Amino acid sequence: MKIVRTKTKTKAMKAFGRTEWPLVHPEHFGHEPDKKYWEKVEFYLCAKEGNETLGMVNGYYMAGVMYIPSLIVGHKTRGSGVGRALMEEAEKIARKNRVHKIYLHTGSTWRAVDFYEKLGYKKTNVLKNHYEGRDFLVMSKML
Repeated sequence: MKIVRTKTKTKAMKAFGRTEWPLVHPEHFGHEPDKKYWEKVEFYLCAKEGNETLGMVNGYYMAGVMYIPSLIVGHKTRGSGVGRALMEEAEKIARKNRVHKIYLHTGSTWRAVDFYEKLGYKKTNVLKNHYEGRDFLVMSKML
């Protein structure tokens, strides 16, 4: 056996996945796969006032789970509801697309922890010595 690293998913790898996943899915989930439900759908939201960007959030969802890798609010507008509005809009997208759970990572000592808790997110895991050697939290919200 030889392990080969590729820059992208090759045609052969895609064909292998298309053939094998339908055989494995029922074993793990007890039913045939809904291909559309398993498609990864990305989204990007931007809060603007005129031409000024106040904040942004991005993420993706698939198979009923949404991941938010980034929420950024400008320093001048923190505490003004921009972050809440962006997260609420992301949750609207989630509800419209059969998402039952949203999760994200944030620094364990960051102010964002309180912000997410106020939005109903719970600490579900600790990632010790994670990005740049710092502890991070996994926070989740069931919809």
